[in-house]
Amino acid sequence: MPSEIPFIRPTFPGPAELTEDFGEIVQSNWFTNFGPKERQFARALAEYLGPELHVATLANGTLALVAALHATVGYGTQDRYLLMPSFTFIAVPQSAVWLGYRPWFIDIDPDTWQPSVSSARAVLEHSRDRVAGILSANALGVGNPDIGEWETLAAEWDLPLVFDSAAGFGSNYADGTRLGGRGDCEIFSFHATKPFSIGEGGALVSRDPRIIEQTYKFQNFGFGESWGSAGARQCTDLGINAKLQEINAAIGIRQLVGLDDRLTSRRNVLEQYRSALAPLGLRFHVNANASSVWCASICCESTEQQAAVIASLREHRIQPRDYYNPPLHRHPYFVANSEWVGVADLTVTEEICSRIVSLPVHDYMAPDDAERVVAAVQQAVRGG
Repeated sequence: MPSEIPFIRPTFPGPAELTEDFGEIVQSNWFTNFGPKERQFARALAEYLGPELHVATLANGTLALVAALHATVGYGTQDRYLLMPSFTFIAVPQSAVWLGYRPWFIDIDPDTWQPSVSSARAVLEHSRDRVAGILSANALGVGNPDIGEWETLAAEWDLPLVFDSAAGFGSNYADGTRLGGRGDCEIFSFHATKPFSIGEGGALVSRDPRIIEQTYKFQNFGFGESWGSAGARQCTDLGINAKLQEINAAIGIRQLVGLDDRLTSRRNVLEQYRSALAPLGLRFHVNANASSVWCASICCESTEQQAAVIASLREHRIQPRDYYNPPLHRHPYFVANSEWVGVADLTVTEEICSRIVSLPVHDYMAPDDAERVVAAVQQAVRGG
């Protein structure tokens, strides 16, 4: 019996490299609180992403989202909304709720599967006074081809614009620029499930250095620059502990080495899937070939075909997923609190979620494994 092909297979530095890094951390006697490894990692991230970008590291991607909202829209008043897609990860609305906002779920574009500008505009045209900001997303880590339209919309309606690009570190927009520099800020997750992973970690990226300064202050209990008479730091704003540990930063420094080669290998797997499966009528994510390829998502022609594809993959000992199904507005928490959740017409979201299948992609995925995935999908689609 062949071995199981997991959906995620992280790549990490070896034990010897981590032992060396930990030895340096012990020698420095600096384990967290913006130590030399964290400072080096933040600089390296900014250099990788592009000129005029500033980076704050955080303990994880969810806290990066909270920090991004804190820096752009501030705290909510329980009667204000943030526009966001329902086709994304649960951390997006949870971050809004933690800061006192209500989610208003908007639809996605039928071709790109990205948040729909027209859906957001429809909400703003009748409820602008109830909306405090936009929390958009680069779905599945893929750069949104309509990113410019989102920035135009936010400027037109004078709204802060934050992008959740969690799985998209290393992805490119359609113009070739890397994710990270659009809107007021973007956030990344470096969780072990992501193509660029350090175990747990995240980053907030912005062209505005003031947002980065505020983020570092926020994640360090709101401590300002002022000190008390006895030398104690003084809290000048509400904050939280969201600092990245030195060992995770050390992993990140090593993970940046060879990242582009690993991403190329993932894009090659995606192209292998696309060339074999697109002729069967399966649709792939627009611009995914320029992404970090967290996974390879396909849209089947019907819910019955989706069920058959998932069943065939499991039969062949391959782990599939169906991100993001169910969409967020159908999660029990938001159904139970539907009286304060805004929901636009989500026809496209419902349709795509019912037909999507996410295929596994690994760094330097074994050709035989990719061929097994293709064969299992082909078997289901062809009905044999």
